[in-house]
Amino acid sequence: MARVAILNSRQTKTPVGSDPWIQNTLAAVDHAVTQGWQIVSSIGLNTWELTTWATGVCGGHLFMVLPPTDSNQQVQAQRGILEDFALNPQGVEWSFVDRPPRPERRKSWWAARDESVLRLADVLMPVSVRPGGRWENLLSQPKAGQTIDDRFRIPHAPTPHHERSRIHPEDLNSQMRDWGHFLIHWTRSCHGPWPGEKSAQFYADLAASPGVYCRGALLTLKRILDEQLIRGSAWKIGGGRPVVALSACTPLEALPLLRWRARWSRWAFEPYGIAIQRDAAMTLGVQPVRYVTEEGWQGLSSDEAALAHRLGQSEGFWPSEREWRHRGALDLSVLPSSAIRVIVREPSEVAALQLVTEAPVFSMLP
Repeated sequence: MARVAILNSRQTKTPVGSDPWIQNTLAAVDHAVTQGWQIVSSIGLNTWELTTWATGVCGGHLFMVLPPTDSNQQVQAQRGILEDFALNPQGVEWSFVDRPPRPERRKSWWAARDESVLRLADVLMPVSVRPGGRWENLLSQPKAGQTIDDRFRIPHAPTPHHERSRIHPEDLNSQMRDWGHFLIHWTRSCHGPWPGEKSAQFYADLAASPGVYCRGALLTLKRILDEQLIRGSAWKIGGGRPVVALSACTPLEALPLLRWRARWSRWAFEPYGIAIQRDAAMTLGVQPVRYVTEEGWQGLSSDEAALAHRLGQSEGFWPSEREWRHRGALDLSVLPSSAIRVIVREPSEVAALQLVTEAPVFSMLP
């Protein structure tokens, strides 16, 4: 059985199903499966994971290249991927990169992954490859007997699908200027599956969403309302424990915090959220965050660190957020709708969310 590698350089973190690289990647997978080829793929980037998911949906055969893993944990890692992507275990072979990553760089195994993919593949099928990038350089030196199939190749032109404009104070809805007794959980687009969601569901929704990013901030907010639950996240949280973050800033005070963070290719927050009356939130165990120095941080337990924020050389961005946190998920179903307000960006978004909540919905723009 011939092996094929479907190659994409890095793309935007907020794609939509109509993006040419997605359409052509799905077409390439379908072609390879029809030919009876085994597809070499991996995890860690949406470019690899789309191929992994699509191959499973098409009933194709996969050869998965995975990050370095202790031998006693490899079976567990395989089971996790099979479940996450809804793959048939009979249709998957496995290979673990044997080059250990640099401790300070979690993604340093990627180069070894790319080399393994090229070594394993008989056919290289580039889709969207960046000029002068790593894949183009590797494609210029195929191994003996290796062929390059360009039938699905298109220009590399990543197009992010996120809101680019900020809301200025003078444009804020006047109904939202006196909210000092609320704590607000601001949400944002999720780069990949929502917390607790399988990758198989995420990529199915991505492929079926031609014009809107399927895990954008508005849809994330709708999920919160549907579930009546704000799920906790451990991302960048001391002690590694999941928490729900809220801010004591009013919507007007929060506007400077709704900023683009280039380092993470995401907004710090987006103008979508749940506002909870402070007294009601406190009955659920929501507490103000302690901002501590490096010296003070060292003495905290992991439980205490979950409700603290370590300051750097300067206070900077974070204390101005006036953050509160709740350990674990925050159950909204126990609160009366009178204690909650829902926030969206545009007036045109109000009606759709008002159908799924009894709490009033306010748009930040009038």
